[in-house]
Amino acid sequence: MENARIIDLDSPEVRYLCERDKRLARAIRLVGPITYWIYDDEYKFLVRSIISQMISGRAAEKIMGRLETACDSHVTPDAIDALSDDDLRNVGLSRPKIAYLRGLNEALESKDLEFDELRRLSDEDVVKRLTALNGVGQWTATIYLVFMLGRPDVAAPYDRCFQAAFRWLYETDDASVRAVKQRAKMWSPYASIVTRYFYQFLDLGLTKQKLSDWER
Repeated sequence: MENARIIDLDSPEVRYLCERDKRLARAIRLVGPITYWIYDDEYKFLVRSIISQMISGRAAEKIMGRLETACDSHVTPDAIDALSDDDLRNVGLSRPKIAYLRGLNEALESKDLEFDELRRLSDEDVVKRLTALNGVGQWTATIYLVFMLGRPDVAAPYDRCFQAAFRWLYETDDASVRAVKQRAKMWSPYASIVTRYFYQFLDLGLTKQKLSDWER
């Protein structure tokens, strides 16, 4: 199940961001309010995230759809454990990603990873716990914080899509982790709203033209 929420331009959080960062404010006004979802199936979220690594969103959705069919619409550790490696390859998973999913299940079985515990940890400790898993990197841990746990102050400096939106918005070639983190200080304590808007800039195709061109 997913819970829909709306980021309103008149909210105190968005007004704060727009006052702090005028260029960001211009881009936010182009997009307007956005609806987003907080997911409540931690396991399925991580499985989807692992599948999505290094492939297009469309390809990831196709593979996820085939996996859901193979699991009779219930993507759970038991359902995936019941599938052979050949079954998982047939839905489109590579050998490394099959190994990552097996490793995730082993971590849950051994209680090296517990979703209830993640909810109680700090952002930094959530990242440490998740990236200790084989195949789970900074990108996956970051989107878990934003899109799964709904943490309010998380930027995505390690994500190439986020970096592309950053370069577009600020008309810079420097989208290094250091540069993003420095800029993110202006967004605190609401950096997650900026992260959601950055993905909207890309999804809506705004990055195909300069910001000033869209405002004409």
